[in-house]
Amino acid sequence: MCVNNPTVINKPCEYLKEDRSYIFIDKVIIKGNTAFAYKKFSCGEWYFKCHFPDKPVAPIVFQIEAMAQLAVVALKKQDEKLKLKDIILNKYTDVFIYKPIFPDDAICIKTEILNNDGKIVTVKGCACLANKERETKKEDFSLIFEKENGQILSQGEFSLEII
Repeated sequence: MCVNNPTVINKPCEYLKEDRSYIFIDKVIIKGNTAFAYKKFSCGEWYFKCHFPDKPVAPIVFQIEAMAQLAVVALKKQDEKLKLKDIILNKYTDVFIYKPIFPDDAICIKTEILNNDGKIVTVKGCACLANKERETKKEDFSLIFEKENGQILSQGEFSLEII
């Protein structure tokens, strides 16, 4: 996959086995071993109704899950043989959560595949708050990491297992 010709995936749910209500990426751009995703957390999402209803926030683990989902989509797009395989979160290390996600927040996620031995995949990821002015221009969201310093929500390293 050529970095100069990024791959855009408008329906990442086609690469994931989770129910649509548990998919935390809306659109994906893949540039080599690096992938970017965008997610708008609308106030009507199911988890906001039950996770602190008086002051709703998305469960923190959803940020880690979004990074893992993005890495899975990138892996399956790069290798069509993996499309039918299960790829699960194996472990995460050095994960730091700096800020929660609130209703109507939009986030951008970035993952980089560091190593893939065919069984275990090591990934580095981060999520940042999307600029509200840029929110309607989803095609530009990968630029947040390349040209802007978005407010970092979380970052860390994790591994996925191909089973």
